[in-house]
Amino acid sequence: MKPRWYLPWTLVWTPLWLARLVKKYGSHVIHSFMSKGAVFGARAAKWSGVPHLWFQHGPVTGGTDRKAAMMSSRMTLVNSSFTEAKQRSITPSGYPFSALTIYPGVDFAAMGDAATLEKKRQENRERWKIRPQDIVIGMVCRLQPQKGVHLFLEGMRLLQERLKGKNLPYKVRGVVLGGKDLRQQNNAYEKQIRTMTKDPQYCTELVPLMNDASEVFGSISAMDIVANCSIGPEGFGLSLVEAMALAKIPVGPKEGGPVEIIEEGKTGFFFEPRNPASLAEALEKVILQPEARLKVSKSGAALVRLKFNARNSVSFLEECYREILDLVD
Repeated sequence: MKPRWYLPWTLVWTPLWLARLVKKYGSHVIHSFMSKGAVFGARAAKWSGVPHLWFQHGPVTGGTDRKAAMMSSRMTLVNSSFTEAKQRSITPSGYPFSALTIYPGVDFAAMGDAATLEKKRQENRERWKIRPQDIVIGMVCRLQPQKGVHLFLEGMRLLQERLKGKNLPYKVRGVVLGGKDLRQQNNAYEKQIRTMTKDPQYCTELVPLMNDASEVFGSISAMDIVANCSIGPEGFGLSLVEAMALAKIPVGPKEGGPVEIIEEGKTGFFFEPRNPASLAEALEKVILQPEARLKVSKSGAALVRLKFNARNSVSFLEECYREILDLVD
């Protein structure tokens, strides 16, 4: 059930409906996702007599995020220190705020084994008509303006210009693994991106984003470099972490969540936000340093298993639940 946010009476009947479900099924905690969920979940928790916590995924923009900060919650979870700082900055004075960071993790079980990934890598590259020696630069996202797919394509165009005359023994191709913006029925941005990817100057193919996790990992495995090109600061940057888990090179804007993921030259590379020329420069640096690329890919993969593992995220969340329930008891 998706309540219509602009209808004021949903602020009453939706929490009441949730409270009835809590009592019906004997739930002990309400865990809301994002600020809209927190506004409904906090009221339902109060009316059903159970504790409430919520996860702020970001981006934090104000408005609803500020309303969520004013609701009664035992705990706020965030996906990065950046998101925590942004949420703290919009919390009205007089309302207590404390947050715990749980990094979104990679489910290595969903990735599949090495043999399966290699098979999917080869199949995808054949489907995309990419030779074994060619370098693939990818982007994984919904086709939304804030994801900056247009910026990625412009960066790819500028990269081709920078590589002219270098007589490289391989071609550099782009792939956008793009999912539909489910919030838009007539998506003008998607049409724009489809038009641009048909233009050969961008050297990029648009591939549908599958909902099946194993298929997404299979597509990323066929890439060599994965870029995050969001035009505003990301709360985290999950596609970069997924790329690192598969020993691919992450390239992201030097702001927001990616700063907590990438260490320049050691686990990935940065470019100046919203700057396609800087993106092209960073991509060229990665492409022309094959030995450094191999070293960075290995370091990134090791970091993900240590710091961004889904098992760790789940264990930490379970500890949060136990802490809340102990306080209730």
